[in-house]
Amino acid sequence: MQVDSRIPHKKVVFKGLRLNLYGSGVIRTMISKPPLTFLRWEETGVIPKPLFTRGKRRYYSEYEVQALAQIISKFGVPRVVYGKKSKFEIELEKGVWRDAKTGLMWGRISIGQEWKDGKYWGESKALSWEQAEKSCQDFRLAGYNDWRLPSISELKTLMSKDKEGYACPQGILFQPAANEWGGYWSGSLGEHSDHYAWAVNFNYSDLIGSIKSNERYVRAVRNIFKKD
Repeated sequence: MQVDSRIPHKKVVFKGLRLNLYGSGVIRTMISKPPLTFLRWEETGVIPKPLFTRGKRRYYSEYEVQALAQIISKFGVPRVVYGKKSKFEIELEKGVWRDAKTGLMWGRISIGQEWKDGKYWGESKALSWEQAEKSCQDFRLAGYNDWRLPSISELKTLMSKDKEGYACPQGILFQPAANEWGGYWSGSLGEHSDHYAWAVNFNYSDLIGSIKSNERYVRAVRNIFKKD
């Protein structure tokens, strides 16, 4: 049987496919009508909870299939690996997310939250700009110590267009507090005064010029180097 690693066409996805999980982080999509075609990929982000299961087969709603298709369209179709966790999954378990599009690594948690045993604990701290800058320098996560405040252009890559939330697969970046996406500091100063700095309000997908003494949340970032 021929294996095809292309992204499924929108019309095909919307018909309602049967999705089966094989190995860790690997999804195989099978079209139920002949000829049978297998579309394989891995590292698709958070795999949604199935609508129901029957034996080893897991069935998803049309909405979840559409969400998966969007993830595939955004992150592409990497190679298939069976029987072991991908680097993507291992990093997620350590509390970090590698954005392949920007070459940046983000903390899945915000400053003030704690990462322990593959889970986050607590709520984030709202800090002044000076406190935010120092907290990133002192931040330690996944064995890395070179965290920093993101620039406003870097922080903007996490904005969802015209809606609340983050521009990443669901469940990748955790909210700073319950029912809040939060306003986050960037390391970029204002254009006309050093007393101001840029921030992003993810509750409304807005850019903010804010006095540095105001308190906002902090999500640390680091560059990905070849040794990583």
